[in-house]
Amino acid sequence: RKLLAEISEAYGRQILGSGLFQADAHPGNIIVMRRGQLGLIDFGQSKQLSRQQQRQFARLLVEMERGDSRAIARAMGDLGIVVEHNHNGQCARIARDMFDTRGSLDPFSADSPLRTNHIK
Repeated sequence: RKLLAEISEAYGRQILGSGLFQADAHPGNIIVMRRGQLGLIDFGQSKQLSRQQQRQFARLLVEMERGDSRAIARAMGDLGIVVEHNHNGQCARIARDMFDTRGSLDPFSADSPLRTNHIK
């Protein structure tokens, strides 16, 4: 749990702080150093968010926490992530699967919203 909290904090600081973040998060790019310190390596895939994009992403996170499906869809749209159909809160489910650690985006799953609802 401590390691997950540190990884989450590191990415939160990158995304919402400077806006520059390592965009290739997988176990091979995360190292645990002596004394349990966390190290992120391989910034070959990095992204830079503008201040506006940072605010929009923060708004999406707030709306996801509130759980209002329509507000989540609006926040996704503000980020330029638009789905074909928002039936039964599918946009909110896609947002959760993409950006929430409790989500589990599996585009190959039979019940994946990405099979029936494409991101434009």
